[in-house]
Amino acid sequence: MRGDVNGDGNINMDDLTALINYLVFANAPINIAGAASCSSADDTTIVNMDDLTALINYLVYNQLP
Repeated sequence: MRGDVNGDGNINMDDLTALINYLVFANAPINIAGAASCSSADDTTIVNMDDLTALINYLVYNQLP
């Protein structure tokens, strides 16, 4: 699921925490497909700050790009 970083079937603050942990501690386990698809502006196999920004926008505005 797009934006489901921790793979639990929901998109919420737990996903944001998981994504931050992954970006800070590169070996933190995440659902790569769900995390990398947060941002439509980049490759869906790479998780980066664009995905973090998109996930924050989703949690605030309830809309992924």
